[in-house]
Amino acid sequence: MTFRLTALVGSVVVSIALLAAPAAGGKGREGLQMYTVQGPADEIAEATQGVELAGVEQTARGMKAEAVLTRDQVSKLRASGVRVKLTRNAKGQTVAQQFAAQEAGGFNVWRSWDEPGGIRDELYAVARDNPQLVKLEVLGRPTRVAS
Repeated sequence: MTFRLTALVGSVVVSIALLAAPAAGGKGREGLQMYTVQGPADEIAEATQGVELAGVEQTARGMKAEAVLTRDQVSKLRASGVRVKLTRNAKGQTVAQQFAAQEAGGFNVWRSWDEPGGIRDELYAVARDNPQLVKLEVLGRPTRVAS
């Protein structure tokens, strides 16, 4: 469960990073990609100073994590002996390719609040599935206007 939450947070961080990248000719977006890094924890820590790691896992050989990196950062990590692999989704797309496809097709993120499967149902499900992390607080009730 924690891995899925971390993956969700990582995806949000990647999306924000890609959206915040300079859009001049798309050059800023092409420079950032999401990677999986694996290797000795001390080498990863030294080579990724200033980089936020997500989904960090301890492995027999050190650690494994996800990171949004530039080409220069990837080169630095590889030179230090860290294994770096480009992250791809089930369709084989990189995060940048997936973002570009969404951008070209138009973002369709609107969802109903109260229809079945809407945002309210999702919030209740997250609270139900993660009681150790989430407490749902209802802050008010809709008021009815007399006609």
